Amino acid sequence: CYVIPRGDRVVIGATVEDAATTHCDVRGVASLLDAAVAVCPGLADWVLDDAWAGLRPTTVDGAPVLGRTRWRNLWVCGGYWRNGILLAPKAAALLADAMDGSSAPRDAALLDACRWDRFFAPRAPESSRFLEGHGG
Repeated sequence: CYVIPRGDRVVIGATVEDAATTHCDVRGVASLLDAAVAVCPGLADWVLDDAWAGLRPTTVDGAPVLGRTRWRNLWVCGGYWRNGILLAPKAAALLADAMDGSSAPRDAALLDACRWDRFFAPRAPESSRFLEGHGG
């Protein structure tokens, strides 16, 4: 369970289910609320005003997809499964540096390992990996 303050609200998350639907069931919400109150007892007096569900896109190898694509004006940043909220700041910094050409060698190697076309074989010369400014 995580508890994140957002202004005058608190976000509590999250469950993981092997499903392709976006629904909130009572059991899942209750388990999250119980865990959140165990960590922050004061939350027991708050009013629940919303519950929502979303999908957790992922990749077959479990690594995110980051970086330039074969289209020069399209960059991707996704496939984090349940770690998006944790990795978003670092991913944004990696992409910003790659976009302005200031990636450190270690970061460029990380982007190369997470490129979108890693699932396709063989690697073609027009692969994002070989485009100028990709950083990899």
